[in-house]
Amino acid sequence: MYVYATTSSGDRLAGQRTSTHSEGSIQSTLSETPSPTFSFTQISDESNLEILINSDLSERSLGPLPSVFDDRERMKDKVYLMLGYPSKIFYKSILALVKAHTKEGDLVVDPMCGSGSTAIACLLTRRKCLASDGSAAASFIAHNYIAPVDVPRAIATFEQLREKVEPTIDQLYSIPCRCEYDNERKCEEFGIISYVISSDVHSCKYCGSEMILAHAKRKAMSTYACPNCGRTTNLAGQNGTISLLERRRPTLVRYLCRECKCGTSIHKREMTASDRAFLDDSLRNFERRTDRLWYPETAIVYNRAYPRPGGWPGIGPNGKISDLFSRRNLLALAILFREIEAIHHEDIREFFKFCFIGSLIRSSRRVLSTSVFKEHYRVPPVGKEANAWHVFQRKFRYVLQTKQEIAERVGQINYGRHVRVLQRPAETMSLPDNSVDYVFLDPPYGGYIPFYELNLFYSAWLGEKEDFEHEIIIPMDYEKKPGYVAKWGGMMLGPLREIRRTLKPGRYVTLAFHSNFASMWNELRKLMVDELGFRFIRFIPVVRGTTFHMNREDDTIPTSAYITYQKPILVRKENMFRPSGEINDILQEILKRRPSGIPFREIQGDVIRIVHERGLRRIPSEAEIHRCLSQGRFVYDPERRVWKPELRRRCN
Repeated sequence: MYVYATTSSGDRLAGQRTSTHSEGSIQSTLSETPSPTFSFTQISDESNLEILINSDLSERSLGPLPSVFDDRERMKDKVYLMLGYPSKIFYKSILALVKAHTKEGDLVVDPMCGSGSTAIACLLTRRKCLASDGSAAASFIAHNYIAPVDVPRAIATFEQLREKVEPTIDQLYSIPCRCEYDNERKCEEFGIISYVISSDVHSCKYCGSEMILAHAKRKAMSTYACPNCGRTTNLAGQNGTISLLERRRPTLVRYLCRECKCGTSIHKREMTASDRAFLDDSLRNFERRTDRLWYPETAIVYNRAYPRPGGWPGIGPNGKISDLFSRRNLLALAILFREIEAIHHEDIREFFKFCFIGSLIRSSRRVLSTSVFKEHYRVPPVGKEANAWHVFQRKFRYVLQTKQEIAERVGQINYGRHVRVLQRPAETMSLPDNSVDYVFLDPPYGGYIPFYELNLFYSAWLGEKEDFEHEIIIPMDYEKKPGYVAKWGGMMLGPLREIRRTLKPGRYVTLAFHSNFASMWNELRKLMVDELGFRFIRFIPVVRGTTFHMNREDDTIPTSAYITYQKPILVRKENMFRPSGEINDILQEILKRRPSGIPFREIQGDVIRIVHERGLRRIPSEAEIHRCLSQGRFVYDPERRVWKPELRRRCN
């Protein structure tokens, strides 16, 4: 039986800030909702995908959409914020697009689903969904984003988890209070650290004094004013390497001392040398008396999109996933993860692993004072290192309450009949021809975000590997390197062909796209219209996108937009053969009718006829036809001077 926790919105926000010692606020607000039929085995089953497909071939009229999408409200939406993911699309925008291009019961496919926003949108609109991604971390996150949770069992498991890990983890974050009270008497109790601010320390090249960057005023990127002499120093590159005295020295601490004699439990103060010595000693003692703990030491794959000499900032070229955490947090996370892995109930174990994964970035050294570097690896020179157990508790509460909101809106459904989430490359959808009602696609935009590299941060903890070989990625500065835009197009052609094959005639595909370069927009249009024969329908900018100037002052192209295309309708819809704007498919159709062989000029004439009959956007050139014949599934008979079909590699 699945039941869900509910609280008022104010209680939810308060719950994020309170300790789980007051768990009664969740227990007392339990309410029952209709029980869905769910298991992770169901939604990850690659067999029987036909259950998602309907036989409705009737046309879909276009529904209304805004002239501009405003995605700024996403930063206030609890479902969106449940777990961070690079370049995440707001599910409410996808929801609007799904409603405008489909009707209830239609099958929506997202072959590059990332964190699963399309699956959420489909569940909320009563559409069926097949979501997939080649990334192990992405498919895990998407699975768990849509999964309901048995709240009583989850709360009971959390209490068991807390009993096992909290006393041990608290030892890692224990610090002498030393608060002064009653005529300079000092508290002799110990507090539990909430967070520490750590800072790189440099030597000022002018006065020679220590320059703690947390105390120095930053004038510009990598430029700081020395607190002692006031002169500014640029610490970028070799300058910073030479002047660096210490990396990430703890300089400020916030902690909770429940038994403090001053009457105040929460304290924040500058850290002293004796504080740092105490923490170092306690960490060494903890490791001596603790069994060997597992944590990922997977090597960080260094930014193939935009490699820099020296590696990622603050990490170096030979960094490991473990280097992205302080030693204290790494051990705390290892203790917590060990106990989560020991949970017997599969769905509950997956839920807690999802909460754990969601807490990682806030427990890492990638955090500034409040913001986080999500779209690249970086350990900043000044950062906040939070108590990993506290971060996990807050994430647990947030996810638990947010899943209730989703469940209440979704209602009672059989998940296995409505949604599947698979880990697989986008070019292998395993669906029949002409079976999909709508496709939403958020493809990689070149080299802006190295998704698989960033997802390694999560998949390393999950014990999974990322398929870097098949990731669609090119260098970020591809505009300066001839041939890379076309290379991106070549990598995208396989997934787009699958969309063309599986989409029903007359149905729509929407792409979320972002680029500052006209060459990428032109490449996309060439792929969709010229290569694959889709018909352009509409282009809707996203308000968070910027524009850039083209040839004229008033000629601009939005860098972020949703672009919708339509697959052409066949002359005889019931024929349901596999139509395509691909020359290769047309050639196969022509030569299949006369397997004994056809002369080139006759083939060319048939191609021209078929292009006109089907309303495709252009007639391929003679060179293009000849290239596809030479590289495709055909063979030339020089004696008879004809081309014949033969199973060879597909034309790219």
